[in-house]
Amino acid sequence: MKSLFYSVNCFVFGFLLIGCQSCPQSFSSSETDARLLVIDTLLEGWIADGIVPQYEVLVVKDGRKIYHKSFGWRDIENQIDAQTGDLYRLASNTKAVTVVGLMQLWEKGLWQLDDSISAYIPEFSGSGITIKHLFSHTSGICYDGRFADSCKAHGVAVYNPLENITLGENVRRMATLPLAHRPGEKFTYSFNTEILGRLIEVLSGEKYEQYVKNHILIPLGMNNTDYHFTDAYRLVKLYSREGRLFLSQDSAFQYFPLLGTYCSPSAGLVGSAEDYAKFCQMVLNGGKFNNNRILKPQTISMMQQNLVGDLRGEIGMSFAWDYFTDKALSHLPYGKGSMRWGGMFGTDYLMDPTNGLIIVSQTNCFPNDSGVRTKGMILNTVYRCLGL
Repeated sequence: MKSLFYSVNCFVFGFLLIGCQSCPQSFSSSETDARLLVIDTLLEGWIADGIVPQYEVLVVKDGRKIYHKSFGWRDIENQIDAQTGDLYRLASNTKAVTVVGLMQLWEKGLWQLDDSISAYIPEFSGSGITIKHLFSHTSGICYDGRFADSCKAHGVAVYNPLENITLGENVRRMATLPLAHRPGEKFTYSFNTEILGRLIEVLSGEKYEQYVKNHILIPLGMNNTDYHFTDAYRLVKLYSREGRLFLSQDSAFQYFPLLGTYCSPSAGLVGSAEDYAKFCQMVLNGGKFNNNRILKPQTISMMQQNLVGDLRGEIGMSFAWDYFTDKALSHLPYGKGSMRWGGMFGTDYLMDPTNGLIIVSQTNCFPNDSGVRTKGMILNTVYRCLGL
């Protein structure tokens, strides 16, 4: 299997090299690209209309920051303006960081894609779930619909709980859940990355969060990203919108960065837009940033493979990101090989190796009933304004 992984898809890897250019190891600043000033109007309108409480957008082209602005409120009630560098609940943006951590251990030969997860976490014995099923979200583990009741009944902590529970215990409880379907049969977005995070602990002997800090966050210089903060004055408040904006009353979502102890491999990171852009630049550089090698170029290329065929339709699923088929790209502006994902609180990122482009946008608003597809509008506006 390992030899198969290293049969590099040269076509995809070629796009990584195109996007890499000189593989910048830090970001250089430049004047805001005048073509992108239309984003100001877009975001100011959303704030004025109460669509979102705040929005920060960072655009990096070939290692240069060509747009980085923040609008709205860190704290509406106390009239504290949002600023670039504020901290946001990253939610599912966490998943890619976890996946990179596990791929570091794959490079050490500690696991293979078709291995049964029960070989490492015995509680899953008899489930038929492989590590590939977890990466591709085809394991059958589910937290939606009637399966939400199962999660509650089995004591599974969903998202970012405030109760004191370890990752190991939570994953053991997940192993008792009924499956929504046979592994590999369907795409079912769920807890899979929690289990991958637990696998990091089993293989490395380190706590999941400590492993991520030591091997990814610190080497990349992501100094404003963590799972919990004791002094988070820059943390934006979480708002909800149901006809109007109001302070979220979900205590777990609102306060887990300050009061929680559980570090979710699926949704637990909190951080700044520029920090996440550093992670994205590492990917576009073929695994290196801040003069630290995180992954090998061949591994980054392998991570772009579509693992689910057409189970998700014209947008597939790679190891950590959307896989855009040619059909999908026929009506999207993104370049070949682009990778994108986002989080439920409103965060979003796109890495485009063809154009050497990174777009990170962040807000914290959940739920949001405005019907305005803010993430897609920001991406489309950037591409249109830059003529890409």
